[in-house]
Amino acid sequence: MEYIIFIIGLIIIFILFAVADGLANVENYDNYLFPIKGLGKECEADGLKPAYMPTICAIDGKINSYANCKCIDKKTGACKVCYPEIKKDAKSRSVIYNAEDLNVNSEDQ
Repeated sequence: MEYIIFIIGLIIIFILFAVADGLANVENYDNYLFPIKGLGKECEADGLKPAYMPTICAIDGKINSYANCKCIDKKTGACKVCYPEIKKDAKSRSVIYNAEDLNVNSEDQ
């Protein structure tokens, strides 16, 4: 009988740890990722295709590791337009910001 109570106690502890770990590792993506809604129309205006998958910004052989690709060439798949650079603080952590505040024109990168 004591063995069963011990096993049930271990199972309850395991379940509590699993729930606590799941709650602690929840990522919050509200208001700071780049918006992709309407990206198809924006890229089509330049004759390009949206880069929906995270792709590094590499234009004319120059790699910008702090920016993702926004629009790619339809034929080659090469990046043509990039998002603005990700903002970093003094400890090289990304700074959370509101995506609505971003300048949509990112051709200067």
